[in-house]
Amino acid sequence: MKERLRAVEMWFLRRMLKISWMEKKSNLEVRRAAGVQCTLMIMIRQRQLDFFGHVMRRQGLEALVVTGKVEGR
Repeated sequence: MKERLRAVEMWFLRRMLKISWMEKKSNLEVRRAAGVQCTLMIMIRQRQLDFFGHVMRRQGLEALVVTGKVEGR
């Protein structure tokens, strides 16, 4: 899944910069030309962690399921 996301991210960048797939440009060169340092995978991971923190702050069923704390037997 990660590889496919990286591939589609590079495809998007190449399309935006109008770089043909036949041109021998590395992914690093394409990112540098686009001025992009943050990758799609980093943004997805950060948003997942933000949502996880949101779920853990609540005192609901989701937090109980994640932590596994159940009172009683």
